[in-house]
Amino acid sequence: METLQDADLQVRSFIEVQKDAYDVGKKIRGETWDPSADARARRHFRDLLIALQSSLDTLGDLAALFFTGLIPGLQLGRAQFVSIEKWLKMPLPPTRAIATPYDKPLQLFYEGLRPIVCSTNSERDWLPLMRLFRNKAAHLGQPLFRQVGLHDATPRFYTFIPRQWPYIWERHIKPHDPASPIDPDFWPKFLLETLIHQDIVAYSLGLRRKVQDVISAGISVLVDTFGFVEGFATNQEALGGLESSSQAYAFEYFTNT
Repeated sequence: METLQDADLQVRSFIEVQKDAYDVGKKIRGETWDPSADARARRHFRDLLIALQSSLDTLGDLAALFFTGLIPGLQLGRAQFVSIEKWLKMPLPPTRAIATPYDKPLQLFYEGLRPIVCSTNSERDWLPLMRLFRNKAAHLGQPLFRQVGLHDATPRFYTFIPRQWPYIWERHIKPHDPASPIDPDFWPKFLLETLIHQDIVAYSLGLRRKVQDVISAGISVLVDTFGFVEGFATNQEALGGLESSSQAYAFEYFTNT
């Protein structure tokens, strides 16, 4: 819940700050802008990505606690929603000869998450793309996102981001050759092929809603599962896995303070 609350705060802050960012349309219309807004908006977008991925990884840990050893590669304490993503892309194994109390909840968990995570048509690959954005923003910093401003007739500008990384549009710059005809369709086709087909505000709102749908579908199953496993004995396998992944270091304090 805390990560989703953080995501909600970040997306609202991002939208508000994005309104104050510079674009040529504001200059043409004589409107004001905040020179610091662009950098602040990028940081809110980065933090939104981190919060949304954190909420999915927390769901992954809860699933590992309830379905210990039943989802390939999923280990408690590792925050590995990516293991659930891989599992959802495979057919659910047939029911075993000896049924267990976890079989039906596991099936419901799979059936609830699969159509959301493994979306088709225009939403396909939404999760690996979000993970790419999160990883690059967390490891390389928020300025790495290249943005493309496209405007309407007002002219009011809308910001779009690539759906690939790295995004090196400079590779298409060539010296002018009067003998070579200019392809008028190249630029529109290039933008359609490389950019997300929503501006960054609409994308952010859709991304938050999509992750919330995943969390809602997963948690509803886990809550029902808890209702009949709360009286079970301690999950020693999960506890052992958590203890075996424990890490400790020798650091005590800095000497230069």
